[in-house]
Amino acid sequence: LARIRPELPAAAVRRTSERLSSEAETPDRVVTHGDLGPEHILVDPATHAVTGVIDWEDVGPWEAAGDFVGLWAELGEPALQAALDAYGPAFDERLAGRVRFHATRWMLHQVKTSEDGWKPGDRDRWIARIVERSER
Repeated sequence: LARIRPELPAAAVRRTSERLSSEAETPDRVVTHGDLGPEHILVDPATHAVTGVIDWEDVGPWEAAGDFVGLWAELGEPALQAALDAYGPAFDERLAGRVRFHATRWMLHQVKTSEDGWKPGDRDRWIARIVERSER
């Protein structure tokens, strides 16, 4: 965060810092996909129903929130809420906070890897996402 602080609005810095400091406790571990994002979810174009999930090579133990990180980082709050509604009552607002915590860390990591030469064109996109997600 310190590296990109000058490029972020003050509100984004504050909200991102709050999000990163508020979720230190790790809940119980469950079996997760490990890399669940829009690119790994198959959807029927006619009905918009989920028909499958691909790319299971990263499956393993993590907290339940882990499988929703890519959805929130890539698609935002509406996608997260739709997924949580489908997930059922076992997923409460505390776990939604864990999703936002891990996704914020992941987006900051994406900025760093972009600066380090891996997908350098993605840097500005991830900074924009951090700002956008901090507004919610």
